[in-house]
Amino acid sequence: MTAELPDTTSGATNGSIPTAVSDEFARLLDTWSSALLARSKVTDDLLDLRSLLAPHPLAQSRVDKALGTLPGQNLVAREWAVAVVTDVADTFGFVSQH
Repeated sequence: MTAELPDTTSGATNGSIPTAVSDEFARLLDTWSSALLARSKVTDDLLDLRSLLAPHPLAQSRVDKALGTLPGQNLVAREWAVAVVTDVADTFGFVSQH
């Protein structure tokens, strides 16, 4: 089950996702391959995503919210992590399908 991200060009205009952000979404979805993920890995990945989103405060605030509500003690369901990526992608006007 993978999310499909749109083709983009560099920069974000008219609701498109910047290429670097789209590439990071794709990388995350590819590396999050099992049903349960190490909580520390998800935390690190979301912090990296947060840094990448510095020019996009709304998207960055969604990552902050996710980090504040990160479930589990050791493991996180992939479904939850994918929902975070979907939520962040939605701030660019794109609804992913997973």
